[in-house]
Amino acid sequence: MGCIPGNRGIGESAIGEAWRKRRYEAAFVSKLSDAETEAAETQVWAEVAFRCGYWPEATFGELDEHHNRIIGKLVHMIDNPRPWLIVARKTGHE
Repeated sequence: MGCIPGNRGIGESAIGEAWRKRRYEAAFVSKLSDAETEAAETQVWAEVAFRCGYWPEATFGELDEHHNRIIGKLVHMIDNPRPWLIVARKTGHE
């Protein structure tokens, strides 16, 4: 979606950074929050494009629903990060 100003693609950079921060819960959640913000910003720009007549209603509706699903999944991960974290295994040598 390069037609949206400043769009890197639904927080893809922040999601990648979050994935690499899974050892640290606070950093992981922070990056997921960044991704949620970027996705919401992209959603706003999509609405601007629709309201300015650049996209037909069907295109905007599909894209808006896509963003809602992505944001919902990010919020779920933010609210419940533990299943996604990398936890050090105890080896018995400590």
